[in-house]
Amino acid sequence: DGHGQLVTGLILAQHDNNLGGKGVAPGVDYFSVNIFAPNTTNADVASGINWAVNQGADILTNSWGFGSCTYSDAGIADAFTNAANNGRNGKGCPIFIASGNDFQSCVSFPANLSNVIAVGGMAGDADRSNFSNYGPALDICAPSDDNWVNGSPSGNYGCPSTDRMGSLGWTNDNYYMYMGGTSGATPIVSGVASLVLSVDPNLTKAEVENILL
Repeated sequence: DGHGQLVTGLILAQHDNNLGGKGVAPGVDYFSVNIFAPNTTNADVASGINWAVNQGADILTNSWGFGSCTYSDAGIADAFTNAANNGRNGKGCPIFIASGNDFQSCVSFPANLSNVIAVGGMAGDADRSNFSNYGPALDICAPSDDNWVNGSPSGNYGCPSTDRMGSLGWTNDNYYMYMGGTSGATPIVSGVASLVLSVDPNLTKAEVENILL
């Protein structure tokens, strides 16, 4: 969908035509799991996570969350535990999840799980994006946008990415120049992690995380 396309572009966008922007890791392989289809249940989300691991995903990038620091779901937590412990033939999948755009001093579920990396947003002045959830469970930050008002972006800030073409996208252009939120920060960190693994595919989940941190 449009949100997923913008997230993907921050990792994969090519720059051969001198338009838009270039992704962090434009040479990596990528596949997506749609958890936003109508009537999707938490069990479906957990199934999608497990399916990705079974398909051989090395890294899981998650630009979504429940907007609550106290909510939890055992099935989703178990699926991420499976990815962390058993993914990549036992080396573990590095898992990156958006901390949330809720102006809260706590990290939303599932980014607050102990076996994932919670990603916050950072503005152009190197300060925390004003909307970005933070607190003890936050692990790392990456470029995003800033100055949200009433829960929505205000002003021209953010990172250029690929939009869905024509009327299906967020704009009528094929590029969106202001992708942000913790949804935008998360794939940037995931893209860097994919570059780390491209240098040494034998690194464990913990070793990849330690390099990033």
